[in-house]
Amino acid sequence: RLRNPTLVAISTNWLNPSGLRPLIEGFALGKARLPMLEAAHRGLTAMADTASAIDAELATLQSDSQAAATTFGTMARGIYFTLTGLAELAPTPELAARYTAARDQLLPQGTSVVQWSYTDKMGEAELIAQRRTPATDAVLAGVRLLDQSTALDALDALIAAGRTLSQNALRKRELEQRRAALADENPMRDGNQARQFWMRVARALAEDLALSDVTPEV
Repeated sequence: RLRNPTLVAISTNWLNPSGLRPLIEGFALGKARLPMLEAAHRGLTAMADTASAIDAELATLQSDSQAAATTFGTMARGIYFTLTGLAELAPTPELAARYTAARDQLLPQGTSVVQWSYTDKMGEAELIAQRRTPATDAVLAGVRLLDQSTALDALDALIAAGRTLSQNALRKRELEQRRAALADENPMRDGNQARQFWMRVARALAEDLALSDVTPEV
């Protein structure tokens, strides 16, 4: 059984002016068969090209979503443990309470959110965005790293990561629906029918060649 890329290579040679096209055009039956050869070739290549592009984008989305989920988890864990540690180091109970209040306001579920599904992380990111207040932002803005970024930047990154997951989920659904619709949009319905049509045209061409006493190497 020849694979579809092999069939495409064969019909490319049939249709290439530098290949067998001049020979096929040189006898009446072959010339009459050319529109069908072109249709068979398009049937295989159009679906393959579109499907490949969709599959490539789906793979990219999966990779991006994995990275976003990792960022969400890293930022959530970092914010939680940083505020916990600062509360332990705080010189007064009042200052310690500010750190723990901000931590519990933003992450009431603690670090368990790190293990949640993509869908749950999407929703939690939006809830965190709603739970943040000027008071929590002020606490996080006061926590500065050596590179001069702050825990507030980490919170923004967490929320952005969750929203990336949401956007990617929507796009993934669109692409999967597009993938499923390919068969309906293709004139030959699906890849299997495109292949069967190609094979019928190839057999017809072989018969044409035999009737015309033409024996090229195809």
